[in-house]
Amino acid sequence: NLYNLIGLKRKATKFSFVEVQVTTTGACTLQGLDDDIEDLNGTGYMVSDTVGNNWILTETTYINAAGTYTLSFRAQNQGAVSCLPNTITNMVTVVGNVASVNNPAIQNITGQAEETDAQFRNRFFKSRALGSSGTKEGLLSKLLNVNLVTSAYVYSNNTSSTDSTGTPEHTVWAIVEGGDTADIANIIYANVTDGCGMRGSVTYSIQTEGGLTQTIKFDRPTYSGIYVTFSLLNKSGATVDQSALKDYIVANLTTGIYTSVDTLQITNLIQQYSPDLIPYDLTVSSDGVTQEEYIIPSNYNIKFTLAKADISITTITNV
Repeated sequence: NLYNLIGLKRKATKFSFVEVQVTTTGACTLQGLDDDIEDLNGTGYMVSDTVGNNWILTETTYINAAGTYTLSFRAQNQGAVSCLPNTITNMVTVVGNVASVNNPAIQNITGQAEETDAQFRNRFFKSRALGSSGTKEGLLSKLLNVNLVTSAYVYSNNTSSTDSTGTPEHTVWAIVEGGDTADIANIIYANVTDGCGMRGSVTYSIQTEGGLTQTIKFDRPTYSGIYVTFSLLNKSGATVDQSALKDYIVANLTTGIYTSVDTLQITNLIQQYSPDLIPYDLTVSSDGVTQEEYIIPSNYNIKFTLAKADISITTITNV
């Protein structure tokens, strides 16, 4: 309640959505959530993915003939429920003439768990510029305050020529991960001063108070994979579950737009997984060739990501 006085609110829980192709051999009716789309206890035609997450059809659909239909499904549970392509293949609800289900495309909307106390405090420390206007710090604070925004970076070229990043003169470049396009565009419109240019491949038209239309521009991040290599000294002598260790590192490594990754971050995660494991010869790499202790993205719109397959444990020594 006290944070509300400075315009800061805890980000609420949101559902995840995905498009699923439903293949039928004839006519059928699939019951959807309809008006219960935001109801946690809503029911409807249900499918599931290979790790057990259930997904419910959003709108009742009447199918008149055999074919393949792309339909929208909502996660049964709230929060950031993610799924990889080609993993929603199980039919929980049995309906006649439904032959198969699958999600061949990348998930379109990943939801959000309620913001934790730690995340909320961290955003508060970055929010001191919420009341400011016309500054990149103020814009960044307001973008981070938009619901479902997970990361953001704002760069401003105040010079009279295009700079080395490709940003034109007197132009603001906002890069935002997550969040609704309209919400982001309205924040940029309200906080970028007249005469200042905007850079980005995402565009959104806003009706101004004078009845004119202004096009707002910003970018989504470009994801770049990184590589981690290390050896382990195992003090317990027990067998190390390398797969579980890699899963833990991937799940807990926090990265942001134009933020660095260093070996200390990885070391801390390994120690959190098990204090018996001591990593050594640990390096990180942005290209899989040059091994370093510290890496930073090559441009402001890049966010590092780490895949399990890109973690290499070279040796494990038991003592």
